[in-house]
Formats: sequence, C-alpha cells, structure tokens
Amino acid sequence: MQLWSLNRCRAALALLPLIASIAPAQSLPSGFQFQPVVTGGLDNACSMAFAPDGRLFVCERRTGNVRLIQNGTLQAQPWFQIGYTSMPTGESGLLGIAVDPQFLSNRHVYLFYTDPNGSQNRIARVSDIGGTGTQFTVLSPNGAMPTSGTRTHNGGRMTFGFDGKLYVSVGDGDNNATPQNVNVWPGKILRFDVPNLTVPSDNPFPGSPVFARGIRNCFGITSHHTLGTIYSSENGYLIGDELNRIVAGGNYGYPQYEGATAPQPFINPIATYTQQPVLTGITSYTGTNYPAGYEGNLFLCHWLDGTVRRIVLSADGSTVLSNTMFADHSNSFDIQLGPDGNLWILHGQSLNGANSVARYVYSATPTPSLSMMAVTGPSSGGSLTLGMTGNNGDLLVPWLGMTLFQPGIPTQWGMIGTPADALLPLQFVAADQRVYQGLSLAPAPAFVGLPLHAQALRLDLTTSAHVLTNTATHYVR
Repeated sequence: MQLWSLNRCRAALALLPLIASIAPAQSLPSGFQFQPVVTGGLDNACSMAFAPDGRLFVCERRTGNVRLIQNGTLQAQPWFQIGYTSMPTGESGLLGIAVDPQFLSNRHVYLFYTDPNGSQNRIARVSDIGGTGTQFTVLSPNGAMPTSGTRTHNGGRMTFGFDGKLYVSVGDGDNNATPQNVNVWPGKILRFDVPNLTVPSDNPFPGSPVFARGIRNCFGITSHHTLGTIYSSENGYLIGDELNRIVAGGNYGYPQYEGATAPQPFINPIATYTQQPVLTGITSYTGTNYPAGYEGNLFLCHWLDGTVRRIVLSADGSTVLSNTMFADHSNSFDIQLGPDGNLWILHGQSLNGANSVARYVYSATPTPSLSMMAVTGPSSGGSLTLGMTGNNGDLLVPWLGMTLFQPGIPTQWGMIGTPADALLPLQFVAADQRVYQGLSLAPAPAFVGLPLHAQALRLDLTTSAHVLTNTATHYVR
C-alpha cells in the first residue's frame, strides 16, 4: 500500500481511507470562514512556502513539480521540475521548500527532494529568474542523506529562523542507529548558513550542521513568528506523535525514549498525541485579522483525520496551555501564515498528497485591510510583505512610519494612525481582492526590536470613494 506517511501498524493502515472518509465535519470557530483558493489541479502536493512578493510555491511530491499560485490562481506551467521519470515510492519525492529571506534581491529558493534514482535525499538551490525556477544547484554532499529500501522516514521540511539560518528536518531513514549518531545527518534537525549550506560557527557541534538529534521522522517545522523558537512535529513509533520545542544541542530521545518519559538530559515533547494522528504541517499565527487570543498560537495539521489543532502556548513558548480543534476537513498536509494575515491550508485529494489550497478568513475583517509581516526568517537584512485587501479595481496607496498616532487623527477618509515617513508605490488590485508588496530591509541592528507601522488609503476608481485601512505593526527582527 503506497501511503504518504507510513505509520507503525499495517492493520491500522488498511483502515486509513475509511477513517479519513467518515471523519465528522466540524464547523470552524464562530466568525471564521473556510475560503477555497485553488480547488484541484495540484497533484499529490505536500508542502508550500510564501515568497515576500505574495506568490505561493507548492511542492508536488510525486511529480517533482514546484507549482506557483499567483493572484489566487494556480499557474498552468510548473515553476520548476525535478525531473522524475518514474513515480517516487514510499514517502520519497519532492518533500520540502523554503524561500530565502533575501529572496527579493537574490531570488533563491531551497528544495528538499529525493534523487530521481531514489538512493538519497538532497538539498538544492533554485533561482527565480523571469518567473521561472532556473540555475538548479545541488548543495548537500553526495551520500549525506541515504534513503531506506522502503523510501520511508525522509523528513524534508525546512524553515528559516530569525537568525537567517536554514533549519532542515531529516528523518532517520528507517534506521534506529542514526538519530543518536551526531556524525551523520539522518534523524536530526540541521542548521545551515545559506546560500551554500555552510556550517554556522555557533552550531552546537563544531564543524557539524547538526542542531538537534534523536528525531524519528519530522513532517513539520516552523520558526515561531513572534518568539523565533523552532517547533517541529514528529511521527512516533509506539508511544505517540510529538510536538517538540527545538533547542540547540537538544536530544529528543529516539529510539531510546518516546513521549514525556525521558530522563534528563533528554528533552521531552511539549505535547504527546497517543492516538498518533500523524502530525504534518505547523505554523504560528501572528496576524491582526483574527480575534484576541489567537496571537502567538500554533496551528498543527493532523494528516490522518484532516483536522487542524489550535495550540495556545505560555508566554515563553515552553508549555502548552490548551490544545483544541480549529478545523476539520480532508487530509491536511501543510499550513502557513499568509501575507494577507490569514492561515492557508494545503489539503485534500488522498492520503498521498493534496490537491487544494484554502485559507481561513475571519468574517469581521474589514475591507480594505492591511497586514504586514516577514513571511520568512528575519526582517532586518531580509524582507517584509504588505498584504492589502480591497475590491478588484481599487487603487491602494501604502506608506510606512516609525511612529503611531494614538488613538489616530480623524480625516475625511478615516483615521490616520501612521504618519507617512516613506510613501510606497501605488498598488492596483486586479485579482483575488488582494495585492502584495515585498520590501527589502537592509541589515540595521539598531532597529531590531523597534516597531515599524504601515497603513494604506484605498481609492475606489468607480465611485471616487476614499477609505483608510487599519494600521499594522511589525517589530523588526
């Protein structure tokens, strides 16, 4: 049986399609709407990443195609193709993607994939030139991440931290000897400098990319958008699946320990799932569209039953305060915070991969509205994205400021909250009621931790109406 994530019991595997099909539908929390963006057209997709210009890259695991969603539309031609001549088996294929924080200047995107001959996993760099992926460069050493005979336990998810480093999850290759061996890559969370995968000088094991060990198989990794802490989801074996808070040099126990039973110096998960839902994508919410109480929450995909869990953390992110249902639908593979301030979900098709993308929109979000965030890694020395909503045909005039008027200054257009220290280029809303503007920020340590504010004026060209958006704030990181 070919399944995207092979878990530990063959009898249970035989029931997975039935379990997924009869999972009861549950409504979203009051005021939320499930808003489809792409309903089909993706072929067994498993991971996705936003670029600072608002485009969404989606990895099709089996085809090896990187697909592009732009202005709410799935582009017909792949942005890039790995070039599989036969379908990858087991859990192998095109598994992970990460966009460089300096993408607006260097155009780099990183891929984690299984080599077409199936013998090993690789990390490569691709450049976005003229809207197409090119300049394919393999970065990982030959043989560093061998696959198993069943092509399982590859991991493959990647994220950029606030430090600008690339964090990569590598499964144990279905080999219990690898997670505790710091001299090999499988069974680890790795940390690299980019663009060439060099080893940072402050890694916990000198000269080694190993950042944390004792990992069985990880299908979700994220850098918390407020704390900067790395979190990962892990598929367990006998005890349960885990949500881990990743720290430098941490040992997460496998194969000696699973669940919250490990003695020091092993690190226990902050949550254990004994029913083993097969955890996949994970992200944090730090937008301004959702109600109070959602700021800083983690959202975690359950592949087996298609649910998405909302996880409320303690202020320092070390403890789970609550873990509740947020959404319930077809199989969930990845979740990301979009530059429009909404959570986006990659879901559907089958247990082997997704074919659809949707977003969770809070109905009380006004139109027009504005969000501002760093969709990947640091903003200082990286980038910011302004995500603005309006009606198609609107003209939006955005600006940035270092101060914020409290409670705001009334004008004929609405309340001005942010004085215009820097007026940005006008943006025309042409599709999907959204427009995105990416901004490169020079590295400026003196500004790290300081607030940067944004606002926009919406011009309705058909009625000559003028309306101000909300203000949005980003703390430079």
